[in-house]
Amino acid sequence: MKRAISLLFFAAMSAPAFAQAPNGQAIYDKSCASCHQLPGADSRAPNREGLRQFSPESILTALTTGNMYRQGYDLSDGEKRAVAEFLAGRALGSPTPIAESARCTTPIPAMSDPTRGSNWNGWGGTITNTRYVPTDKGGISAPLVPRLKLKWAFGLPGVTAARSQPVVAGGRVFISSESGDVFALSAKTGCIYWVFHAKSGIRTAATVGQYKTSTGANGWAVYVADGVANAYGIDAQTGKQIWTRKIDEHPGARATGSPTYYNGRVYIPLAGLNEEGQGSRTTYECCTFRGSVTAVDAGTGAQIWKTYTIAEEPKKRGLTKEGVQAWGPSGGGIWSAPTIDTRRRVLYISTGNGFSDPQQPTTDAVIAMDLDKGTIKWVAQPVPKDVWMMGCQAKNPDNPRCPAEQGPDHDFSASPMLAKKTNGQDIIIIQSKSGMVYGFDPDKNGAKIWEYKSSGGSGRGGQWSGAVDGRLE
Repeated sequence: MKRAISLLFFAAMSAPAFAQAPNGQAIYDKSCASCHQLPGADSRAPNREGLRQFSPESILTALTTGNMYRQGYDLSDGEKRAVAEFLAGRALGSPTPIAESARCTTPIPAMSDPTRGSNWNGWGGTITNTRYVPTDKGGISAPLVPRLKLKWAFGLPGVTAARSQPVVAGGRVFISSESGDVFALSAKTGCIYWVFHAKSGIRTAATVGQYKTSTGANGWAVYVADGVANAYGIDAQTGKQIWTRKIDEHPGARATGSPTYYNGRVYIPLAGLNEEGQGSRTTYECCTFRGSVTAVDAGTGAQIWKTYTIAEEPKKRGLTKEGVQAWGPSGGGIWSAPTIDTRRRVLYISTGNGFSDPQQPTTDAVIAMDLDKGTIKWVAQPVPKDVWMMGCQAKNPDNPRCPAEQGPDHDFSASPMLAKKTNGQDIIIIQSKSGMVYGFDPDKNGAKIWEYKSSGGSGRGGQWSGAVDGRLE
């Protein structure tokens, strides 16, 4: 959707009356054509004809959070949207063209109970995020793996990468894409039952849960969150939108962690993907984003509670040498799906690094929140003093836009896994980008039980998850 044009009435009639909408072709010619079109262009970069095969949402995602993030660094949000629409040849929000041959030709059968039989719901398979399915539930044992054969394949249209994890439940496969499309497929044949189009690209897994329809009957819904912090409830049978809600108004807010459904509520985590890269942008007032998790009603999308990972609101921290205001504290994004502890009525989330000083006790941490109210019960922070900003030096004593001392960028980007030891006691297990794996005691306010170094670790990339099979010593 292009920038709105507004008419202003002032006494000074010499001022322009209309705001100029960004010109997508001009932006492309100036900022993109040298790699994608002109003689000597990078052979790895798709040309204009190739780019037209992508959806505008996919191109926008590439410029804001994907492979073209650095190339889109100096473009405004309006310019990114304009060039995305120009290259795709259609407006953001318009449905992706789907070949009719991909759609199911028979009437859509009633969805079976997604909680029964073999299923994988949400990011971690279950609300404990252990990412493990026992043989009696999954139906596949190790000797069967070599005998598996391809039954069907489905290509996500208009995108170059598949980041969203499929959900298998109720005889359906639900998969989202960076084009903003949510597909409901037949688990038997892979044909399309329905397609829902979101306002922005989606990189997270969906979750399926029960909701009350307008008539008071029970229905099943698919819950997703997109790349600009919108959340959606979609009827799992029909693909019709039940509700949508903007979870956070901060321009850097992004849903990178999947929503988690439990008992009539959907818990939605947010990270600040764009703001973490503003350290070398001298005109940006860095930084004000705070990670958060929001609980909403599964049937209406109404907010029940919202808790920030950094309790203190950002304050003015001084001016940079360019005269730009610096802010802090900030950061603590939640990159992954929340974990539910039904026995203790607790929700566990994990956080990333801080973006700007002062350092906070809730970054690079596992946080336990009251499931009903969102209040923080305890925090386990094995990596303190990790304030990191892209483009900053190791030490920045005279630059308030950067942390005084650059941290290692050792986020927790994986979900906490709630598992059981062989003695029946619960344990929370999680790996950090530092290469360290930790075990925390949920009955002792997150006291560390053990730690294990699995690798050398790195501030680059991410450690998205492990798996626990329940056979721990």
